[in-house]
Amino acid sequence: MFFWMTQVTSQNILLNYTTPADFMVCDTALFSVAVTNNGSTTVTGNNLNVMLPPGVTYIPNSITGGTQVNISNLENPTFGFINIPVGATRTLTFKARASCALIGDINMGAQFSNTLTYTYNGGNQTVTTNPYPIETPLIVLLSSSGLGGFGQAGQIVTRTFNIRNNRIGALESFSFTNAHPMGGFTISSNYGTVLQNTGTLLELQLNGNDFQ
Repeated sequence: MFFWMTQVTSQNILLNYTTPADFMVCDTALFSVAVTNNGSTTVTGNNLNVMLPPGVTYIPNSITGGTQVNISNLENPTFGFINIPVGATRTLTFKARASCALIGDINMGAQFSNTLTYTYNGGNQTVTTNPYPIETPLIVLLSSSGLGGFGQAGQIVTRTFNIRNNRIGALESFSFTNAHPMGGFTISSNYGTVLQNTGTLLELQLNGNDFQ
């Protein structure tokens, strides 16, 4: 799913772009820019500079329809593409990644947009895209049971936790810790991958396979 935007220039250049509507923090998404020559002569010397927002970085070698001219700053890559004959369109697509460190900014209401600067022999245009969302997860412990239970030596006590992702953003995995500072228990679980298991603590890594 994408948001669409069209920009028409006075030089008879039609610039279309798409931004993703399903961009997740810690993940990648696809962006697209299309340039149409509605003029009377071939457009040459085509370059597109993309200023991505802080924390969003271009994925090297993900460009299609063009070439990497300068990617020394992955938040501000520049691409080149071939001449555009009269009536033709050149479409560039590329992937970008949203840093996991953006979660705090997103929680504070940050908005994200790209600034596109298209240059060619004879002119240039700069367009700022509409803001696009970057979604985050929010893991919530809804309920638990068996927390106050005490058993006799050798007895198995079952503890159950109800966990839910309360936001749109997908989550690849997370860690869950169950601690017993007083010790005296052997703790185990049929779910997740064990990261730590001591006499006082069990730490699991859980992913989507544990929530089928």
